[in-house]
Amino acid sequence: MRLVEGMNLEEMLNRSGPLPARRAVDIISQVASALTAAHEAGLIHRDVKPSNILITTGTDGRDFAYLADFGITRSAGTDATGLTTGMIVGTADYMAPEQFRSEAEHRSDIYGLGCVLFRCLTGSVPFPKPDLPPLIWAHCQDERPKVSDRAPWVGTQLDGVIRKAMAIKADDRFNSAVEFAASAQAIADCLEFPPPKRSFTQTLRTRLKPPQRKQPSERLGADFMSRPTVSYSRRRATHLGIAIATAAVLLLGAGLAALTLGDGSSEANPIATVPSPERPAVSTALPRQLNTLTVPGRPETVAVGKDGTRAYMTTSDNNSPALHVIDTDANRVISSTPIAGLPRFVAVSPATGNAFVSYNDLASDRLMLAEYDVAQQRFVRSIPTGQPADRKSGQTWLFVFAISPDGKRIYVPHHTQSSVSVVDVDANGPIAQIPMPKHPHSVALSPNSPFAYVAAHMSGEANVIDTRTNTFVTSIPIGSGTAPHDVDVSPDGRRAHVANFEDGSVSVIDTSTNQIVTRVPVGGQHPQSVVFAADGRRSYVVDNSNDTISTIDNGTNQITGTVQVNRGASMIAVSPDGTRAYVASRDSSTITTFLTAA
Repeated sequence: MRLVEGMNLEEMLNRSGPLPARRAVDIISQVASALTAAHEAGLIHRDVKPSNILITTGTDGRDFAYLADFGITRSAGTDATGLTTGMIVGTADYMAPEQFRSEAEHRSDIYGLGCVLFRCLTGSVPFPKPDLPPLIWAHCQDERPKVSDRAPWVGTQLDGVIRKAMAIKADDRFNSAVEFAASAQAIADCLEFPPPKRSFTQTLRTRLKPPQRKQPSERLGADFMSRPTVSYSRRRATHLGIAIATAAVLLLGAGLAALTLGDGSSEANPIATVPSPERPAVSTALPRQLNTLTVPGRPETVAVGKDGTRAYMTTSDNNSPALHVIDTDANRVISSTPIAGLPRFVAVSPATGNAFVSYNDLASDRLMLAEYDVAQQRFVRSIPTGQPADRKSGQTWLFVFAISPDGKRIYVPHHTQSSVSVVDVDANGPIAQIPMPKHPHSVALSPNSPFAYVAAHMSGEANVIDTRTNTFVTSIPIGSGTAPHDVDVSPDGRRAHVANFEDGSVSVIDTSTNQIVTRVPVGGQHPQSVVFAADGRRSYVVDNSNDTISTIDNGTNQITGTVQVNRGASMIAVSPDGTRAYVASRDSSTITTFLTAA
């Protein structure tokens, strides 16, 4: 029989806490493949649970899952005779209601698999009861628990799938394990945010007391039932003879090695890398539209929150100037907060997660920044930029600003004043005004150098600022009639992309030399917004003339695909983990969400 190195899923959950949705579903999908193979052979496992799922890591770092301990497997249609008289076969936390009546069938395993997925996502079993009688009652009678109640970061999308897998009546469940897995996979592909990290001590403490239902953080990982003591020492399965023994699969009395999950080849299906801001998802060559949200007013700009669960949108209509907050999981506007002026651009502080909005305070004839506290869900202060407004035209001549990684500085370009204001957030006001050659339009900070790049709309150039001294450094000529409109710097700081509104191209700047290395035609006439994917492999460009997103492969500097967006597309923003992009479209009053992970 095969030696499986690694740990079982129970140990993994005890050590690390809940798994990100896509990784959890990938594991479940592999288990589902094994169960389906067994079911098609007329066999029922009867004891699907985390400790019977072995996880091993290949030499390339990929995780593979194996379903073990078929020791109580029986052919469909047979009972448990020969095990122990009157014995209920299985592990109560993961048993289907009919198993308590010794009436197991193949959909009993699907129920158990649903319980396992619930445990993977929340860190707790579906029905945490102190002893057996109330646990049996819960499986047979209680309302099915929701993942979103115990793990709000997962969202509500998987609730229905797990509820169906865990239906009290077998006829109400999925017909096969792979059908369950496919339904979960289709949803998980659209989920990207990992659960909150949990330390070893947090894991241990939650296992020593019952879960409290007051706060999500108190429910995290709760699992207090009386169970055998779990060892938390690090160990390899090569030293565990029991791992070898339980890996035996008994098929109608014939001894086989552990049932490999996947297609039966020596290479099992890999578990996808879990995206996070520190380890973003691999970007896709062609974004896929997920949904469209109709919003109040004309959406001017959009930014994504620090954890990706919220997006922020401004509308600058004279009759409804406001900041709108979007729940990105539910795809709906959850609040709209008026602004005493004309708002324009919005950005999120990398440090605090608060949103900042640039706006024209017509009453005082000043250009301002308003800070929206995401915890209090309201504007908490206004910060002057030190620049006057244009009372005559009523325009907000504040354009795309940038916030430093520590959240202490905001760099605000002033188009008509030909300057960039440096705002000190702690001091609640400007500390410098940097004179620029002409009409700065957009600012982007380098992530690993003290330099900022500025698109100069009217002068056909990009400007460079030294943020240490708050001084203008140099200009990078782009060309007459190009009208540089937007700029972004790659995650590694090696390239800057400038969207040229009048000549239908994106200029690529080598930041080590501050030279243009190439110009990429995007297919439309007016590229208005450009953003790097979180992994830096690609950039996405919104063109206002034909309402498209074009994808630039940053290895070849070639367009790899174009997709249509809604009428009046004006700005694109990418989530911190790189799995989604959001496009604001003024003329159609929509925010469109695209999947950008490969």
